Amino acid sequence: MIYEGTQSNTYLLSTANVILDPRTAQRNLTVSEDGKQARFSGRLLPDSPLRFSNWYGILGKESFSSGRHYYEVQVGAKTCYVVGFVKESVERMKNIQKNTENGFLVFKLVTKDYNVSTTPDTSLSLNDPPKKVGAYVDYERGQVSFYNADTRSHIYSFTGYNFSEKLYPVVNPCSALPLDPLIISPVTPAAASPACLL
Repeated sequence: MIYEGTQSNTYLLSTANVILDPRTAQRNLTVSEDGKQARFSGRLLPDSPLRFSNWYGILGKESFSSGRHYYEVQVGAKTCYVVGFVKESVERMKNIQKNTENGFLVFKLVTKDYNVSTTPDTSLSLNDPPKKVGAYVDYERGQVSFYNADTRSHIYSFTGYNFSEKLYPVVNPCSALPLDPLIISPVTPAAASPACLL
């Protein structure tokens, strides 16, 4: 559990124990046995309709249809990655735009450009590029937010959505060098700072 709110209005928030689902991993990805790491390997896994076919994505096993949930991903020195949430109905087989219109609520780094999946994408100027990204959903409030988990600073929030289907955590480690894994990190006690999630 971590805290959300201000010093005068603080309440407990569930920390999601995100475990990646290898059945949904794009065929070129390798997932660790504990489901906490994903990397591009280039090895072709058997095809499946559960997998993303044209995007190096992988979903978490657990979906969310209520409540508030938060998880963190260690991105390190990677030059390309995607972290966030997708709707259950998201298209996995066709090559579509990865934006809110198509069910993607994600934060990403692509070719030195930080942006979020609005329609069209919104570029972000970050003074302190994150090494660890926090992703948060408040289902009833219709909000998805992203944070620099090390500095406890807010990056961006999608707001005003009326969610009506399950949301899944999603990450994409990309195929750009370095081929370090994306790592689902335990949420540290310091993340209980009320300033972390506003």
